[in-house]
Amino acid sequence: EAYLVAPHMRFASAEAMARSLDARWCRLQLDALCATPSCRLLSAAQRTKGRAARAALQARAREQLLLDIAAVKLVAQGSRPTVIFLEETAGLRSHHKALYAELQEELRSWPYEWRHGRVDCADLGAAHHRRRLLWVGVLRAGVRAFPFQ
Repeated sequence: EAYLVAPHMRFASAEAMARSLDARWCRLQLDALCATPSCRLLSAAQRTKGRAARAALQARAREQLLLDIAAVKLVAQGSRPTVIFLEETAGLRSHHKALYAELQEELRSWPYEWRHGRVDCADLGAAHHRRRLLWVGVLRAGVRAFPFQ
């Protein structure tokens, strides 16, 4: 079976997210989990004027990405997929280096072996260029329980 989580699903807090996702998604038995956290605030197309506006945008982008990744983690804990696919705008690596490093560190704490790279959708047949970062995580052999909380 396939399940689709609407891309507009957003949560006001980590607690609200945990209550909602635990009830709906964390009891599913999944082979694969595909996640595309919101990239709107991370996109290079975001225009800001001044340092204060740029800092505020970066703080909101960090908060949203980490909340989205926490949602993926919560679903993964409950559903134990063999494979996780993550997709994000390539601007994360070039324009938000500290956040990119934070995400990489978070993913390393999961019981998955991760590989990642950059893809241009035009190379895959799309009529336009859309550069994306893709991560593929495969559950480590012998993992029976998720060690993260």
